[in-house]
Amino acid sequence: MDYEAIGGDDMIGHTKIKVSALCVNGGIDEWFRISFNGREAGSVRLRSVWRPLIIPTPTNVLIGIGGQVINSVHELERQRAE
Repeated sequence: MDYEAIGGDDMIGHTKIKVSALCVNGGIDEWFRISFNGREAGSVRLRSVWRPLIIPTPTNVLIGIGGQVINSVHELERQRAE
């Protein structure tokens, strides 16, 4: 879309990008062709950096029923009672 201070924004083109491509191999740095009304309208460069969320693992991990990680003996006992 283009931006217009007065009036509406206009479509200037479109492309398709797999979202999964943004999170493999640390990200992407690629050019994508833009089309408008079935014709090539240019290209756009997209760069992404993928940094997976790192959740620290507690040191007192217990494996409960069904393989879930449980952080307290009290929770484990509650699950066994159910």
